This record gives sequence, C-alpha cells and structure tokens, in this order.
Amino acid sequence: MGQAYSNLAASSGGLLPPFLTVRADSLLARTSLGAAIYYAPQNVAALSTGLLLYWAARRSYSSPTGVSDPESAWKTFLKQKGVDEKHVNLHKGMSSWKAEFF
Repeated sequence: MGQAYSNLAASSGGLLPPFLTVRADSLLARTSLGAAIYYAPQNVAALSTGLLLYWAARRSYSSPTGVSDPESAWKTFLKQKGVDEKHVNLHKGMSSWKAEFF
C-alpha cells in the first residue's frame, strides 16, 4: 500500500500529503478518546431532546379529530374557506377523508 501511495503522490505532482502514523498510545489518540467519552453523552442527550420536541410539535398540529357527521362538517369547511366543490377532489377512505385542492 505504501509503495502504491508513493507512486500516486509522485504522479500527482506532490499534491497528496504523505500518510501519518497514529499510534494508540499517542497524545492525539488519547485526547480524541477522552473527548469522545466526555462529549458523547451530552450530544446524545441534546439530539434526542431536540428530536422528541420536533416529534411533539409535529404531532400537535397534524393530529386528526373525529367528527360525528362528516358530510355536514365538510360543507361547513367549504363555506368557511369560501371554496366551491368544483375546485376540490374529495377522496373518501374507510376511516379518513382527504381533500385535494386545485
């Protein structure tokens, strides 16, 4: 591998840096390990809290509500929005309805 990399570095005009050897007992390895041990729990806690808040906010504005009479609720919705039924495709499913406005 070293010889192949040397040939590649020589053919590229010296633009590629040479490999650096990192030993397991070096200062770089020990400080990297220490930083990972120290910061990993904080990062996991912060990211999981942010993800939970995102999910909670997303659920709060997109949660469906049940309606006893969907036909009258649909007519009331169209009147409130001032939309004609000709401009809406209504897909009636078994447990939910979806409206497509065009």
